[in-house]
Amino acid sequence: YLEVRRSTADSLVAEGEMTDAVAIYDAIFAQADSTIAQRLRKESVMWAVARISVGQSAKAIDHLEAVLRDRTRIYGATHLRTAEARGLIGAVRVHLGNDNDAARDFRSSVPALLDAPDGTVRTFILEAYLAFLSSRASITDDRKVRTAVAAFQIANGLRSSKVNKALS
Repeated sequence: YLEVRRSTADSLVAEGEMTDAVAIYDAIFAQADSTIAQRLRKESVMWAVARISVGQSAKAIDHLEAVLRDRTRIYGATHLRTAEARGLIGAVRVHLGNDNDAARDFRSSVPALLDAPDGTVRTFILEAYLAFLSSRASITDDRKVRTAVAAFQIANGLRSSKVNKALS
């Protein structure tokens, strides 16, 4: 029953209905015992996308760090599932004002995400990174160039995935 509800909430996130999704996730995690709740949070990180999107980043960081530790241990540091967790942590850190750590998280996660199939989490992280880069673009001339190059690479990755999706 809880997994079906989580799937429903995940679908709402994919459709952009973040507030409704957060309400379902909250109900699921309130009903589940801590072991089940932890398992559900670690299997899918869509709940983190919803929380970040509605301005509840601080509620996501501790759980995402646990997900990152587990995924690093299970899959390794360069695996796509690990990159998703690290990229979401980067998005949270931007919202919490921790730009230096966010930059590090994005730099280590984005290369794996650029080569990954299109998906809600991937798109969310890449768009968060683009917004982050554009907010930092006025620092120095050298950084502007590096920022622009990174932004174009990400935009190209997002565009090509949308084109491929439209063609299939």
